[in-house]
Amino acid sequence: MAISSPTPPPTLPHSWTRWLGANERETRAFVDGLAQRLRLTPEQRPLWDRFVEKLRRSGSAAALPDPGEGWDHGQSAALDNLLRLEIAAGRFLGAIEEARDDFGRVYAILSPVQRSLVDAAISKR
Repeated sequence: MAISSPTPPPTLPHSWTRWLGANERETRAFVDGLAQRLRLTPEQRPLWDRFVEKLRRSGSAAALPDPGEGWDHGQSAALDNLLRLEIAAGRFLGAIEEARDDFGRVYAILSPVQRSLVDAAISKR
């Protein structure tokens, strides 16, 4: 009897991993390149920069908390590790929600041409 491989978990489209800081250098190049193609106005730039900073911080928000001294919550090591993962996931979700809100503010003031550039860049897989 052959053992089948489990279905791989869903992953984010490649362009979103760049946005989310999977590789700081690649993320910066992607975001800076997109900003240049958008030719942001002085009104748009501060909102764009705020959005980009939130995205950058979302990557560090996903880091597991250091167990450090006194981390033992009286649970098994496995349960403690799951708790740490839950905390990191909650921080990451909060950071992404903030970034999404900032992105909405930026997107609202983009021209139709700028919106099409952003949509095309993010929809690439």
